[in-house]
Amino acid sequence: MAADFTLAQHYVTIDQPKLALDALAGADGDAMESTEFWRLRALAHYELDEPAEAARSASEGLQRNPEAVDLLVVLALAEAERDDLAAAERASLAALHLDPEDPYVLCAYARVLARAGQLDKAEQILDLAARSDPYAREVPRTRALIELLRGHNRKVARISEELLAEDPEDASAHRMRGVALVNTGDAHGARDSLGTA
Repeated sequence: MAADFTLAQHYVTIDQPKLALDALAGADGDAMESTEFWRLRALAHYELDEPAEAARSASEGLQRNPEAVDLLVVLALAEAERDDLAAAERASLAALHLDPEDPYVLCAYARVLARAGQLDKAEQILDLAARSDPYAREVPRTRALIELLRGHNRKVARISEELLAEDPEDASAHRMRGVALVNTGDAHGARDSLGTA
């Protein structure tokens, strides 16, 4: 069975990373040379909370295509999860050098900065992303993360509810809303949100 990139992308999009990896399992030599294979593999491992494997997959892809912005972004996020903030920043800056106005790249850098505790700088970068594309869904998701780190749980819940109004299946928004509700003491609402995620 050959790797099915379209199916793997679908599973990554709907937050089913194990199924995405299953769709990639039949990859042959040609498929494994493609940037798309390594991007999808890295994203799936990142979504499975396996940052070391996500970083390894992104690095494998970057050996084949050093200017693959999507791989640099996943590498940055994975390295941040591994608490290697220097490596995360290097990958973020490399991606920004290649595509300085991409809102996804800017949001990833904002997440790295937030993880490093640089919330004000993260918010400035996020504002650049919002100006670049006011409709990019990654902007409010990243804003919710920054507000969560600031302890502004009601803002997080509001942002998450706005995201869910647009897409009731957004697992990331359900999780963020659930965490915010736990932090405000709303156990019932949190259980509903986290159960949906």
